[in-house]
Amino acid sequence: MSARRLAEFKSGLKTKDGREGTAKRRDATNARRRAKRNDALALKRINYDLSEGSADVAAPISHLGDEQLAQLMASVAEKLAAKATRSDALKKLRVYFTQGHRCISAFLGVEGAMNTVIALLEPLDTKLDACWCITNIAAGSSDQTREAAKASAHLFMLLQSESEMLREQAAWALGNIAADGPELRDQVIAQGGLPALHAALEGASATVAKQVWFATSHLVRGEGVPMADLLQQNLAENACTSLVTYSQEPSVLSEIYWTLTFVTARNPAGSAHVVCLGFLPLATAHMEACVASQFHLPDLAVAIVRTIGNIVACTEEEEVFAHLLADDATFLSSLSTFISSDHVALQLEAAWTLSNIAGCQPHHAEALVHAGFVQLLLPLLDLSIDHQREVSYVMLNIAGQQPEAMRFLVECDVAPAMLALLTTVEIELVLNALHFLGLMCQVGPDVRQAIDVNFVDALETLQYHDNPRIAELAQNIYDAHFQMDDEAGDDEAPLAFQDPSVSYPESRLQAPAFDF
Repeated sequence: MSARRLAEFKSGLKTKDGREGTAKRRDATNARRRAKRNDALALKRINYDLSEGSADVAAPISHLGDEQLAQLMASVAEKLAAKATRSDALKKLRVYFTQGHRCISAFLGVEGAMNTVIALLEPLDTKLDACWCITNIAAGSSDQTREAAKASAHLFMLLQSESEMLREQAAWALGNIAADGPELRDQVIAQGGLPALHAALEGASATVAKQVWFATSHLVRGEGVPMADLLQQNLAENACTSLVTYSQEPSVLSEIYWTLTFVTARNPAGSAHVVCLGFLPLATAHMEACVASQFHLPDLAVAIVRTIGNIVACTEEEEVFAHLLADDATFLSSLSTFISSDHVALQLEAAWTLSNIAGCQPHHAEALVHAGFVQLLLPLLDLSIDHQREVSYVMLNIAGQQPEAMRFLVECDVAPAMLALLTTVEIELVLNALHFLGLMCQVGPDVRQAIDVNFVDALETLQYHDNPRIAELAQNIYDAHFQMDDEAGDDEAPLAFQDPSVSYPESRLQAPAFDF
């Protein structure tokens, strides 16, 4: 199945069933993605008041010392307790909370201050501003978010409000609470968070839907998510319905697709369920809209491509690939545009998805070749380490399918760019280059002749590499194909190279040739 396929082409490790190496690459990739995503979330979680005149509500306070700030927050807390001044005090407080965690800490340091804000979620004239303040408290540190979580019961009540602004703000606050980590996320789930949030979608505007799906994405994010239980609560069905309902709202679509990236990640059952709901036609249509510049939101395209990449990595169902790789399919043409764009994250996601497709069946790799992806990806091997990593996997997976695939890559001058990775300091890239070199040597003398002598010198040097995997693999290749043994006869057959890290089944070398 897919796990074996991914292990075969991507592991770089000798393990009992090949999954250890797949997991290491997946975890390293996910760590890079999480870092980038968390940077975006750090800004996204705060609700800035951008309405006219909001800047005049409260003066900047970043210059205040700790003592002055504490005095100011004590004064604000005192005004919150008085009916005549509480409304104005709340408006100032929600602006103050956008100016940094120091202000939130100073306010929470006032005895009873948080309880006062929670109590103000009840009166009609203070509900919205109090909820806004809690949203921004929950955007603070973990301790601050725990304080905001004390208001969860009230936030669930506000999700049922007829006011769209209140529903939007309550969903936003719950999203911030769930985003803090597994403990608070699981608390929101246990309180019935998913059905409560999705009930708020009934007749909801795009602004409400965006925050509902933002919150939902954090209910399914991270380790230990009870995904099977959430899927039983119609998570995937509601997502696909919302993809149709809000098909012209890119900011909403982005949140839905990010939710689905977590649903489909390392989850064959979840991926299959999403596909059965008609996800692929919706996703490819939205990709086409991104290409047509109808949606000016690269983050949306990244989320769509990642979700499809997750599905491809979890399935071998031919129906999935038939939809994506059909001659008239928009998927491949959209990916071509993404790779040609200037958006690095989008280029990397597209290449990662292509590597999963190329590593499945020979005719899938052939479809990518005929679509021109080899020529399109080749220049990316001269760019960043991230580009080299993702593109090298695409080339390696294509090369590993059958001998004619490797011959085609050699004709396209892929070999020099791939073998140049032998001299990089990145372990993963060196291993990919060695695997590629080993495959070149296996195909035949005609392909082996394309190996420049400088790369042979690099191979010889790698036999003494500090990394034992690299050293062993380099020595095996060198001994099998480049060792000059004076005692061996000229007609003696070369040693059969066996890659100690990757399994190359015989069926791959016996498969029908590509129709290039």
